Amino acid sequence: MDGISLQQLALAAILDNSALYNGQGLFIQSSSHLTVNGNVLSENNRSGLRMSGSHICNITENNISANDIAGINLVDCSGNLIYHNLLADNGMQNAADNGQNQWDGGSNEGGNYWSDIMVDGNPSNVPRQIAGGGVDRYPFALPWGWR
Repeated sequence: MDGISLQQLALAAILDNSALYNGQGLFIQSSSHLTVNGNVLSENNRSGLRMSGSHICNITENNISANDIAGINLVDCSGNLIYHNLLADNGMQNAADNGQNQWDGGSNEGGNYWSDIMVDGNPSNVPRQIAGGGVDRYPFALPWGWR
C-alpha cells in the first residue's frame, strides 16, 4: 500500500527517494523531528505524503504531484514546517491539514508552489488556504520559484 512507511521515529531524515505508483507514496505515523527533503512522491493512488500524529518535522524541496486524492494529507499533526515544495495536479486537493502546522518559511523564504492557484511574485503575498485549516501566506507563482 505505501511506497515508504515510517512509524514511531525521531530524529531521522528521508532524503532523495522516489515513491511512485503506490497507495500512498510516503506514510509517516507517530514520528517527530524528521527531515523530508528532495523526494519525488507522485502518481500514487491516494496521497503523495500522508502524516498522522507526527510533530516538528521539516518538509522541503519535494515534488508532490499527480496523486489521485491529495498531495499532502496531515491528520492530527502539529508544529510541522512545510515550504519550498511543488504541489501540482493532485486529484481532489493539493493539501489537507486538520492541525496546527506552518505552510511557509515566512516572507523571505516563502511557501510552496500550488498548481491550483494563480498568483504573482516569487513569493507572492496572496495567501493560499489549506483544506481543513492552515494557510500558505507566501505561495510561489512559478514551479521551483525559490531556486
